[in-house]
Amino acid sequence: MQLSLVVNSTLIETLAPGAADKAIHVGVLPPLPWVVQVRTSSGRVMITLTADTGDIQGQPAIGATHSGKEAAADLSCGQLYLWTGAMEPEWPAPGSGSPGDCAP
Repeated sequence: MQLSLVVNSTLIETLAPGAADKAIHVGVLPPLPWVVQVRTSSGRVMITLTADTGDIQGQPAIGATHSGKEAAADLSCGQLYLWTGAMEPEWPAPGSGSPGDCAP
């Protein structure tokens, strides 16, 4: 399923099925605050993350495993993860999702 990354109602990038660990540079994003959404081709919102100035972090403090904000969704066809920090957080084991949750 093709997905769209949308920030503040502006299409940032279209993601191909199976895309993994796609970094988006803050320079291509609109000014904060952000409402970040991943949407299906029909516009259905699959995941949302809101972020403001304090949620955008560089490298975490010594001993920290992650900084920033994160959101995740378990789907029957895979998982979606969004985070605003420099390092990917440790995600829990994926769930099974719900029947029909991957329909466009």
